[in-house]
Amino acid sequence: MDTPMKSTILFPVFIFALIQIACHTQRQVLLDYDTAINACLPDTVNRGGSISYFYWSADCLIGAQLPEFTATTMEGKKVDKNYFKGKVSVINFWFKGCMPCQMEMPAFNNLMEKYKSKAVNFLAIGRNTPDVITDFLVEHPFHFDHIADGDPIIGGAFHTKWGYPVTLVVDKHLKIIKTNRAMNELTMESDLVPVIDKALKEK
Repeated sequence: MDTPMKSTILFPVFIFALIQIACHTQRQVLLDYDTAINACLPDTVNRGGSISYFYWSADCLIGAQLPEFTATTMEGKKVDKNYFKGKVSVINFWFKGCMPCQMEMPAFNNLMEKYKSKAVNFLAIGRNTPDVITDFLVEHPFHFDHIADGDPIIGGAFHTKWGYPVTLVVDKHLKIIKTNRAMNELTMESDLVPVIDKALKEK
């Protein structure tokens, strides 16, 4: 006679336990950034039949939490958790003299235009001084928010192992969801746009 009542009591408890396990599992999907960067391995390039280590891949960062850092852009914006929270963010690492960096800038400007009315940040972290970047941008417009003198962030918060340029796409919850190296209009359209569109639709 007790069995039906016990089942009635235990069933909600069982469902609650399953929900807690599912939520805990979902939280664990977000990797610690330092753990992710320490797992990065170099990509290999085959040259003349022999394999040589050429550059480090940033793909190991996909699924990791964006590292915390604080900065002020050249335009006077404060960059911290609040800058990123609730928005999709495209973060580009570059420096003057990097030709692949310079070559992708016009395509990035077009990408910005595409999302100008959307909740998307476009942030460039450059290695050069504000004066050098200001002079460079006169000749080579690059309409991102700019952090100058970025080496302490690049080498500190990000522990960067890769070359330049590298671009990260970060979702509304500060999770890294995409990495790319040098791009053009076509690769941005094929690689970045679907990722940004999907991230914008997610809660």
